[in-house]
Amino acid sequence: MATSTLFKIDDSSPLIRYDPVGQWLDGDPVQDPAASRYFGNNTFRLTVGFGASASFDFNGTAITIGGAKRGNHGPYQVLLDDQSSKFNGSVNPDIFQTPLFEATGLTQGLHNIKIINQPEDTNFAFLDIDFIEWHSDVQGTQSRTIEDGDSSFKYTPASAWTTDTSSAPGYSSGNGHFTTTDKASVTFNFQGDAVQLIGSIGPDHGVFTASLDGQSTSLNATHGTYQPQQMLYFADGLGSGQHTLTVTRVSGKLGIDCATVIDFNGKQPQYGFSVILRESFFLIVVF
Repeated sequence: MATSTLFKIDDSSPLIRYDPVGQWLDGDPVQDPAASRYFGNNTFRLTVGFGASASFDFNGTAITIGGAKRGNHGPYQVLLDDQSSKFNGSVNPDIFQTPLFEATGLTQGLHNIKIINQPEDTNFAFLDIDFIEWHSDVQGTQSRTIEDGDSSFKYTPASAWTTDTSSAPGYSSGNGHFTTTDKASVTFNFQGDAVQLIGSIGPDHGVFTASLDGQSTSLNATHGTYQPQQMLYFADGLGSGQHTLTVTRVSGKLGIDCATVIDFNGKQPQYGFSVILRESFFLIVVF
């Protein structure tokens, strides 16, 4: 029996693609006293750039992009599977942790959503992202966590990786693998319907690619503050056979903590992103 499950990620997740990167900034609690009113770690991403966008791929039946609506915010556009809607985020008084866009009744499957800043006045030019949440119909779950030192992980070349966690605290079991070497990679072999890769994000982290069974995507672990035990990659609906995930460092530091393999019991192969419980990540099952 399928269960409607609510997934939620914070703005800092590498699964959200911000473009162009240089036009998005981390919210600053020193400059913005209202930062404490944002979700999770009280973080948010903001832009004043015309055409700056944030996009996300998901499997599911409903989606919400959460943020703030404030007096200095302005018009924005949302594309859900290329269907366009336009909104205005300027309100008084300010509202926090509120939907900037939401949709329900979607067909279970892979979808893409993009939110685009379209200010018409420099006094009303802000757009910020606080979180994304979505519903997916999944079967009963079984999961197991595999630490980074397990034999199912292969680090190439081995000499390019270090296990010194002194500069990266907070890893599960106190263990981790790190590299700053160009094209250094880690391959993880597993059996299961879904996989998540956990690592760290931070100012000295950077871009990496993730290739699952030959399908590749580029992700960015750069963030204004260091945060361990973050979702670096997730794919679901894979089928229960043998799968191979290869992650390759492109720039900055790449840190690998562990992986979780999940069995969703019989969903058809379909690539996308999702999330389960980790410090800044929440999973709520609704029966």
